[in-house]
Amino acid sequence: MVKKIVFTVLILSIIFFLFAGVNENKTEAPTIQSEQSNNKQYVCPEEEFGLDCEIISFLKKEIGWINDKRAESFCAYILIGSKENETYLKTACGSFYVSRKQIVCPDDESSNQCFSYKNCGNCQTEDIEPRLVQDSGISIPVKLIKSDNGYSLEKPGDGSTYMPTMRKIFPADIIDKISANQDSPFSLVVPMAEKHFKVKSFFSVKRETENECSRDEDCIVLPEDMLKSDCPREGKCMNKKCMVGCYDFIDHEILPIRK
Repeated sequence: MVKKIVFTVLILSIIFFLFAGVNENKTEAPTIQSEQSNNKQYVCPEEEFGLDCEIISFLKKEIGWINDKRAESFCAYILIGSKENETYLKTACGSFYVSRKQIVCPDDESSNQCFSYKNCGNCQTEDIEPRLVQDSGISIPVKLIKSDNGYSLEKPGDGSTYMPTMRKIFPADIIDKISANQDSPFSLVVPMAEKHFKVKSFFSVKRETENECSRDEDCIVLPEDMLKSDCPREGKCMNKKCMVGCYDFIDHEILPIRK
């Protein structure tokens, strides 16, 4: 009788521990799942500018490129329209790196010798405030086609093939919207690069206008007498006023400056 009682207690003890172990395993799973659900998803830097991370990643692979190993690639887009699984965008990609030196030459001859033949004996290398240098760049309208496997892309050709391929790729109303839209996605690429490298680009102001602004897009229309110049003029919002000037993204350690 005693043996039966001991055997029964032993069996009950084993069942209790097995049951406790199963319950313990069952209570761990919701805890892990809860922790995972509370984890914040990764946010790409471009999302802060109102852009879709998946589209940006695709554009970097398809139309962006890097020449210098120091450079990082940045892309942006402006949504023009969409139809079913097609999305029409104005896009821009550029790669940048940071320069901390420049070469200054006393005259054109020494500057040419330094640039072309690396004979820089009459020139001087100077330390400068870090500045952005553009390594590559492209601005082009594209059509994205969404599928279960991701995106595919169509873009117009170069030169004389540009307009014929535009008409093949885009509906007529989208072509009109692309032509009418004066906003430049490149105006987003530059601040992305500035934020990433924590370095400001060099912008030389040629004229201050009377137009007030809150963003660079408010300064797109330039005075007619400033459209032709020795550099690509752009409007930039600075201190709530539209300024007209030029970015200098050149690496002056490669292309010397003349005094």
